[in-house]
Amino acid sequence: MADNAEGVTATYSGTVEIAGMQLGIIVAFTVENGEYQGSVGIPAQGVSGIPIHDMVIESNTVHFEMLSGQQLAVFNGTIADDGSVTGTMAQGGYEGTFTIVPISPEGQAASAAEVASTTIFTDASGRFSVPVPTNWVATQEEGYIFLTDPEQELKVSALVLEGDDVEAALDAAWKIVDPAFALPVKEAIDTPSRPGVEKTVAITYDTSDDNRIVQAVGQLKDGVVYVIVFDGVGRCTKAHRSCKSSRPVSRFPVLRRRT
Repeated sequence: MADNAEGVTATYSGTVEIAGMQLGIIVAFTVENGEYQGSVGIPAQGVSGIPIHDMVIESNTVHFEMLSGQQLAVFNGTIADDGSVTGTMAQGGYEGTFTIVPISPEGQAASAAEVASTTIFTDASGRFSVPVPTNWVATQEEGYIFLTDPEQELKVSALVLEGDDVEAALDAAWKIVDPAFALPVKEAIDTPSRPGVEKTVAITYDTSDDNRIVQAVGQLKDGVVYVIVFDGVGRCTKAHRSCKSSRPVSRFPVLRRRT
């Protein structure tokens, strides 16, 4: 990557690592009328073409942003001699790191396919699929998918429930995942939804333990509530700022429903 506009016109592949999770990304930088532009894709989430804005290149550093409001993601990176970019990113109260490397045009499709094919786990009944962060373990349980990080500090369960009452779906999800669950609600928030999602509700539960965070997120789409529940302890709660601020978990996307 160079200091001039022409030097940044390229496509990059790499990863974002945040809150103990890692997802592959495809980043395209372009120049139009002397202004930097671009887009971000996340193959494992089926997302592509998220516009980049407020992009600035200065010497060997790059700054760019995507989305807005509570979903705003801010990237600050350092450009190496080989064109790769490494740096930090922040979104929704989380902080993480990213690394991207330029790829040739003929390698773009193969790179996206490789990332997508290694990070998707499909429910045994074919009802939905969920991205699996690198080095995590995913297993099929009765009625849901269970994921855990390599240190087994963060436990995540993913499932889908019919209906349009998100709060009721979250209660029903706990009965499936952990019938003995009885933590009181600390905070319930209607959060901004991703495009195509009708309603998103995030609930944080009172664990009475600063070293543990338990949350549930439900996203309503076409009469189905896509539910993710989280139970984390130790190191993962330090990376997860919501353990102190009660900001909701929304790192996982709406699950992909299979037809």
